[in-house]
Amino acid sequence: MAAEFENVDIWVGFSRSEQSLQEYLHENYDDENPETPVSCFAADQGQQFCDHDFVSGSFLSMPGDFVTVCERLPFGKSWAMAANAALDRSQMESPNTVLLAFGKIISEPRSISGINQKLSYLGRFDCDPNCDTLSRRPVELPDYVHLQILSDVPLLAADSSTKTIRIDQKGMILGCGGSSDEHPYLDLEASGLDTKIAACQVRIYRDQFHQWILEDLADNDETRINGRPFNLLKIFPGHDQPFSIGPIDFRWLSRGPIH
Repeated sequence: MAAEFENVDIWVGFSRSEQSLQEYLHENYDDENPETPVSCFAADQGQQFCDHDFVSGSFLSMPGDFVTVCERLPFGKSWAMAANAALDRSQMESPNTVLLAFGKIISEPRSISGINQKLSYLGRFDCDPNCDTLSRRPVELPDYVHLQILSDVPLLAADSSTKTIRIDQKGMILGCGGSSDEHPYLDLEASGLDTKIAACQVRIYRDQFHQWILEDLADNDETRINGRPFNLLKIFPGHDQPFSIGPIDFRWLSRGPIH
């Protein structure tokens, strides 16, 4: 594993919601104003750029024991105890957000106090990228997930009508009338509904930390999380997470289909 993962900066605290955290970390490159910070996170750290491939933000919808939570995060077994000791010293209770930045990409890390995020900087910790973080994979990190189709529409997977779609490590692109060389493709055009869904609307895949990600690709208000547009953002869906693409409602299942 690359030397970039041999240390980690850690922030803990509170986010208003999982979506607000993803919006906070979302990268936006402005060609007309190249000096504009690429994200709210970069701006709050006093930087124009930081490589978000080395940033991982986790929203804990049901906060539990902090060490147990951290051990489920990238390489967490190597830094969880030290981070927990720092958290104890801070006297913070039940944070719902853990933010990681690897490889010293933030030159002068600082705490964050905003409308939607209040995160305390815990410190920089040694990290072992060869540790066995994933040997006991929690349910949040399965080798596959399912999408349950909640709407009464005919969709095809493997040339047969289905209400539950299994997505393995190859990931999947969802859209209307398109195709993909990178991932298997689910054509929502088969629903027969009049939609504005793009050819490549949503991508589902696993990142370098083995976390499942749902990403909007189209910026057209057709992808919605909890009823709100989710344009060009990413989310780490939890089990039973509802979302919609156009008029089609789905449920994300990390633990297998509901019969």
